[in-house]
Amino acid sequence: MLARSRKIRLRNDSVVNTPLLVPSLSSAAVGPIAIEGMPNTAPTSHPCSIAHSQSLVGLLEEALLVSAYDIHHGFLVDSTAFSSNFHASRYAKPKVLVIDSGWYEKNGSPPAGPFSKDLNEPRDWNETDYKSTIDNLDEDLTPIVVSWDEIGPYAEQIRRSQEFFGDRTHIASSLLLKPPLASKPFHALDQLSDADAKNLRAFDIIGVTERELGDNAIDRLVGIASLRSQLDKLDVSSPIHVFGGLDPLFTPLYFAAGAELFDGLGWLRYAYREGVAMHRDAGMLFDEPINRRFMAGAMFVAMRNLTEIGRLAEGLRRFAFQHDWSVFPRGQDLRDIFYSVQARAEALNGR
Repeated sequence: MLARSRKIRLRNDSVVNTPLLVPSLSSAAVGPIAIEGMPNTAPTSHPCSIAHSQSLVGLLEEALLVSAYDIHHGFLVDSTAFSSNFHASRYAKPKVLVIDSGWYEKNGSPPAGPFSKDLNEPRDWNETDYKSTIDNLDEDLTPIVVSWDEIGPYAEQIRRSQEFFGDRTHIASSLLLKPPLASKPFHALDQLSDADAKNLRAFDIIGVTERELGDNAIDRLVGIASLRSQLDKLDVSSPIHVFGGLDPLFTPLYFAAGAELFDGLGWLRYAYREGVAMHRDAGMLFDEPINRRFMAGAMFVAMRNLTEIGRLAEGLRRFAFQHDWSVFPRGQDLRDIFYSVQARAEALNGR
């Protein structure tokens, strides 16, 4: 069992307690949302991140992930706060702030649900824009910053990210490992040499996106377990962050496999009930009758999901010390799945 709960001091002197669940905001989460304006005027559509940051950020206390792309393009309410007077803004409330590179907003899938072509049209965004956004952050801001997405040999990804963070020692570093070959969508972690893995000590956090770990859930879990085992063998203590892994069913499995940080947009797209993610309308069936009419709106579902995320976080912390799958709503099923993962990971490691 590779699950662990610990306190990690980052190089910018901030502290992260793991496991850490990180709700994300993104202009690519769902389609545009109509926001009411002045009296007697029709609501106008804006990127969903405007509405979400306006209504939900105040409810987040532990952690938040936003995109540098959305900061740069003003797709977050009060986005200027990231460069000036940050300490007085709504974004200063979460204890941990993660800023990612914006690759998903620029190049990812269209937002879930109906969307406007004009609003969905990607804006200009490149590495120079990204570096400029990071370098213009308010000096009171001590975020975890994710490296620019680089596809190529692992050694080259590590070298370029070392250069980026070497010039920016005031921010905490998260290296997002990408697949080494542009022609293949998945990682080839067997190509991560021990020499390269040792160099991962240079980063506070090691990230991987869930989808790039493999084409099925078992392969993805085995990938996390293999990576954590290799890092442990080499005394690389940096925690693993699964990007896109904040799901009530999969998060306990990734945690048991050795990951410690999890973010995702599912809490804005689905209803988290009974240990699974489901359609928002279906989630209403699990609510008390008196609350159903209040839970119908997407914002109310997201608020309820934050409660579920809090319960999941508590379950993960208990699991780290007890290794008791019954702390999760579907613990028996999760245990059986993890045993299969564990057997495959041990076979791959030649045990």
